[in-house]
Amino acid sequence: MQLEDQPLPPFPTILFATDFSDPARDAFGVACTLAREQATRLIVLYVDEPLALGELGVPVYSPGEDLSDFEVLLDQLRTHYVPGGLVSVEYLVKPGIPADQILRTAEETGCDLLVMATQERIGLSRLLMGSVAEAVMRRAPCACLGIRSASRTKGKPERKMGALRSILHPTDFSAHSEAALRVARSLARAHEARLVLVHVVPPEVMPAAVSEALVDLAIGREGLREAQDRVEGGDEDLKSPVESQLRRGDPAAEILDVAAGLQSDLVVMGSHGRTGLSRILIGSVAESVLRGADCPVLMVKAPVHAEVSERTAAVPSKD
Repeated sequence: MQLEDQPLPPFPTILFATDFSDPARDAFGVACTLAREQATRLIVLYVDEPLALGELGVPVYSPGEDLSDFEVLLDQLRTHYVPGGLVSVEYLVKPGIPADQILRTAEETGCDLLVMATQERIGLSRLLMGSVAEAVMRRAPCACLGIRSASRTKGKPERKMGALRSILHPTDFSAHSEAALRVARSLARAHEARLVLVHVVPPEVMPAAVSEALVDLAIGREGLREAQDRVEGGDEDLKSPVESQLRRGDPAAEILDVAAGLQSDLVVMGSHGRTGLSRILIGSVAESVLRGADCPVLMVKAPVHAEVSERTAAVPSKD
């Protein structure tokens, strides 16, 4: 079966959320690059956070209170974020809690891609709260592109997304991964980039018996071969054959190792997301990759109908 030939651009509307930081300026450059190449609508959003917060982060101002001069903030947005080339930009300033307002705006605008810089938090505050970017990406209804702060690369220069030469797509063969694979293929075709698929067999599902372990690896190898066949589909619109790697170990660590070894310019992966205590304690693989990669990470959400189908398939039959 051939992948549905998804027309370019995959992101007709891009929403860029900023906090006026240096990493946000870098992320804006990426958003402009995508918008310019794909002739899409680009929206720049700044959320004016409450001036005073209670101990638990609850606003203590009255809902009707005037918090700032929005026109001044709009002027600052227009000054700080001037697109290069023929990119049409809309500027928005809204009051509220950043993560909530960004998500609300994403739904109101019907954006297809949300671009943000990620900021590091350490210690207990990060464990309990997470970053605004991660909170948004976890709940966003669309694909999300996270651009890490250069200060988090431990002395190594961050590879910003310019000309894409190498795209890495980690897959677990789920509906989420299939949606991300479509986007990865579309970008690889548009940029004439190398596309590499990687599947990691996690240690917790690997049996002790060597023979059974080999069976699990064989299943992974067959899944990668089928994914390669779907991507290529007999067409010749990709510059080079799709490559694949099969790994064993911790998924996030292995994905980061492959990305570093290939010097990938972009990682495109599906995001399952987690909620509740399990997410706080172990997080999702996508978020771990986002925090650790020294290149941009594009997290793609599966369509709602695909998520529902996947959950339904996981429910045991009563027959």
